[in-house]
Amino acid sequence: MGRLLLPNNILILTVSILVELSTIKFYTVFIKEVIILPIKSNFLREIEKIARSLNIIYSKKYVKFGLKRGQYSYLIFINENPGLSQLDLVNSLNIDKTTVTKALKKLEMNKIIFRQKDADDKRILRTYPTQTGREIYQEIVSEENKLLNSLLTTFSDKEKSDIRTLLDKISKNIDNEWKSSRNYLYTGSIQKAKMQDMAIFSDIADYRIDHYYYTYIYKQNTVGFIELSYDEYKKYEDLNWSLSEPAIFIENLYVLESHRGMGFGYELIKEINKFSIELNTKYIKIVIEDKNIPMLKLINLLEFRFVDEYIDEDMQITKYCFEKII
Repeated sequence: MGRLLLPNNILILTVSILVELSTIKFYTVFIKEVIILPIKSNFLREIEKIARSLNIIYSKKYVKFGLKRGQYSYLIFINENPGLSQLDLVNSLNIDKTTVTKALKKLEMNKIIFRQKDADDKRILRTYPTQTGREIYQEIVSEENKLLNSLLTTFSDKEKSDIRTLLDKISKNIDNEWKSSRNYLYTGSIQKAKMQDMAIFSDIADYRIDHYYYTYIYKQNTVGFIELSYDEYKKYEDLNWSLSEPAIFIENLYVLESHRGMGFGYELIKEINKFSIELNTKYIKIVIEDKNIPMLKLINLLEFRFVDEYIDEDMQITKYCFEKII
């Protein structure tokens, strides 16, 4: 049976988009023209119903392959884009790295995928489907085509094409809404720090006179800091940095555990904008350990661009490199 106008992963994309839509108050949807939906519309309720139904259908259909809920989406992307890195999957599926890591380990343990070092850059691990993974993928494609035929049996070719166009628009709109929903309220103050100000963080960072420090003050208490460095003569030509000009480097970002999740780290990084004016530079760089999930999420929220990944041989951990133009 030939493939429909919609790609075989369109239902997976739909579930992802619909779940995101159902968690945010969404008043305007672009469908050819701007349609203003009343707050009491059943629009979001129908979206939630479709998302739940698709998840249940998938769970029952794919359990025979040994795939648990959601794992089929990884297998599909890996088959259709062999050689993806773990971070590629994070960005493609809009799923946090911890969840991706767990899913890949299970798929690898079940011999559905395998990972190997990049031929040109040994620091990067590429993900590929095994023969078993390819066979399961073909069956998934067949099952999805049957489901698509059933769902779209009364749709014309034009309507099928329109669905894909509209889903793309909704996806872009929801990305903007999602980012807006993550904006934090500024509730404290930030000030430049001297050596004595950093004394309370002596077990976290060794004070260096050639570095720059800013502390976050909340209710008259210092609850976090950011450590920056800047070398006007350094050219970032290693690790595939695309911005080779001198840049502000984020050396450390720390917030007391009791005050995390309140947006203080977000505000500290935003403070770099002011600092960059003083140094007459517009570039920021940072390297993050793969286990530092909160920082990876924060950097993604602030729209840093992923540059490269490498394995720190001394620490035996993977590190990710990001940069941004202010």
